[in-house]
Amino acid sequence: MTDPLLSRRDRLALGAAALAYAVLLFHRVRTVPGGLVNDTAEEMLKGLALVEGRRLEVMTSTLGYSAETLWLYVMGLSATVLGPTVAAAVLPSALAAVLTAITMALLVRELEPGTSVATGFLLTAGSPWIFHYGRSGLRVVAAALFCALTGLIWTRASRSPLRPRLFFLAGAVAALGAYVYTTCRALPVAVLAAAAWVAARAAPADRPEARRAFLAALLGALLVSLPNLAFFASHPREFLDRGRYVFVGGAHDRAENVRATLALPFGFPDAYRGEAGTGAGFDADGVSATFSSSGLNPLAPWLTLLAGMGLVATLRRWRDGSAVFTLGMLTIVLAALAPAGPSLSRL
Repeated sequence: MTDPLLSRRDRLALGAAALAYAVLLFHRVRTVPGGLVNDTAEEMLKGLALVEGRRLEVMTSTLGYSAETLWLYVMGLSATVLGPTVAAAVLPSALAAVLTAITMALLVRELEPGTSVATGFLLTAGSPWIFHYGRSGLRVVAAALFCALTGLIWTRASRSPLRPRLFFLAGAVAALGAYVYTTCRALPVAVLAAAAWVAARAAPADRPEARRAFLAALLGALLVSLPNLAFFASHPREFLDRGRYVFVGGAHDRAENVRATLALPFGFPDAYRGEAGTGAGFDADGVSATFSSSGLNPLAPWLTLLAGMGLVATLRRWRDGSAVFTLGMLTIVLAALAPAGPSLSRL
């Protein structure tokens, strides 16, 4: 929170808000559901096995389905220090939720310099999704953090004049997110697509710098991706099949899943709530099931309105590199995951 764009008052307010949000998250731990979800406990045990076994892996198949390991190491370290407790399991996700709210506050200020830092922070902290996953655990909440971080760095990098060093950092952070959650594999692709777009549309006098920026983003993504690329070279099937278990049911089920996913910003279908969502055509994890079956509305009306306004604003700025990054992320994720259905975790 030493950002040069923030005044001392802004930094103090952001620090106080972050502390209050963290306290609120821990105050509401074990409320929905009234205990620790099995998925979160499993991830903490995976992390413990990695840390205590001093195993360096980019993907692990210990205890159930395979999983990316970066945030599992964080969970394992938390459990090593605090013991295998509920607090140890939830601390990393609460930390990710708070950092996501801070990052979004900085991102909104970057996009709209006259906007109060409270706007981005409160919009994020007020999200039922961020709050539920922050207080319930599951490494997916860290995916939101890496998406926000990449967006913030990308926005600063693409300001005129272009900053190749920040393009390098954007590519590196995006690629690092791929070690957190499978969906984050879309991040480096979106960054490189946006960087290529900026280079292609640059004025003749700016093209050399734009090409350097693209190459910097490519280099950052490639360097951080080396362990993943090595794993893919030695275990291509395991790498590509990660998460395949979520694609269940037949052609009709997948068509219904696509329809429900595309309508997701405007409502969450009752047929996909709770255990009812774990059937022949849809796979739901425990954290999303407790969320959708708790009586809470995963998509509050004001969020639906903001999502629509945000999409319209992004489409209107389609020539801007930041808009290309956002639309690229949406397109890749929806194309890859819509057939699996409107999962509150995966999407």
